[in-house]
Amino acid sequence: MKLRKMSSRLLVLLLAVAMVFSATPITEVLAQQAFVPPVAYVVKSNGVHYVVDYDQLIDSYIYYRVNQNSSQAKLAKFYFASKSTSGGGVIAYLSKVTEQHVDYDIFITKYVMELGRNVVAIYKWFNSGNADPGRVALQFVKVIDPDLKVIEEYQVNNKGYRMKLSTDASVKSVTVKGVTATKSGNTFSVTLPSGTILSDLKASDVKVTPNHGKAKVSTPSTSDGGKTWTFTVTAEDGKTKQTYTVKVSVAVPPVVDREIVSVETLGDITVPFGTALADTGLPAKVKVTLDDGSTENLTVSWDGGTPPYDGDTAGDYEFEGTFTLPDGIVNPGGKKAHVKVIVQDEAAEPVQYASTAAENFDIEVDYGTSETDAKALLETNVGVTGSGGETGTATIEWTI
Repeated sequence: MKLRKMSSRLLVLLLAVAMVFSATPITEVLAQQAFVPPVAYVVKSNGVHYVVDYDQLIDSYIYYRVNQNSSQAKLAKFYFASKSTSGGGVIAYLSKVTEQHVDYDIFITKYVMELGRNVVAIYKWFNSGNADPGRVALQFVKVIDPDLKVIEEYQVNNKGYRMKLSTDASVKSVTVKGVTATKSGNTFSVTLPSGTILSDLKASDVKVTPNHGKAKVSTPSTSDGGKTWTFTVTAEDGKTKQTYTVKVSVAVPPVVDREIVSVETLGDITVPFGTALADTGLPAKVKVTLDDGSTENLTVSWDGGTPPYDGDTAGDYEFEGTFTLPDGIVNPGGKKAHVKVIVQDEAAEPVQYASTAAENFDIEVDYGTSETDAKALLETNVGVTGSGGETGTATIEWTI
């Protein structure tokens, strides 16, 4: 029963010292207004801040005095037990009017003791000086019911006021290996330099910056060898979440132009007198050597020749060819292909000759005479007369 009496006196003391504070920096508070009951007490237990509802605590305390093991007494038991916990206890209360957190110990020292010694009708309270909400500043507090279940949680700012937690789960920027990704909806896309091996990427290579400083980002993960990454941003309120995707690709290696350094030397082309240009056999492709040592057969377009080609005029014609360059091959030196076409002289009309000797050159030889000996007996030269009256001799080659 001694414990109950001490608990009762403690609760009465807590209720007696409750005071209302205005949200303004300097407020004059009437002494009689200081005894308005609070909404709740802020209790620290094992490093966690809890808000104990005042009305629930009163009901719970009644059950506590009758039966400490009653389920309705849980809140009161928690309240009193927390006061004996190392580093715990009642550290602040929540004003019914302003809903401002005020440090309990500072309240006792600054208000009760001073007011007890200097009773005045009007008491000036300086929130920024006498009240010290920093004891619970920037802390998450949890509101619990009589069964000690958390029904709400929130944070207080550096002035002791309840803060509305941000629901911002958006992303400010994403970089992969230092390269900034572009955003479209909830998808980010980034192209890494040529030669990057996607399977070597690590989660630490994907840097995510949320828009809100207190939003939390999950560790990025991939299931396709680094091509696609996903992560989730959880807003400050702990409830609002958004999942994002990062698509990673690798740049195609740039095409390195190769330069023509030399052109194949082409042999002369000799054609009969009267050959048309299209029939000269100018090559459609000519081999060139490039600066990397490789060779290519490139399409070439020929000019009309120097002097201009005339198949009916015998002589030499120099042709110059211009290359058609495919992608990746350049010709900064303007190199050309060259070939000579030679048109032969016109052939003279052949002279027709007729033999002046008898056309019968039969001979008789003995049986067994060899072919060579037989040919030796035949005439080898005969006189001939040309169609224009020319005369001469002709050599005969015999076949037996």
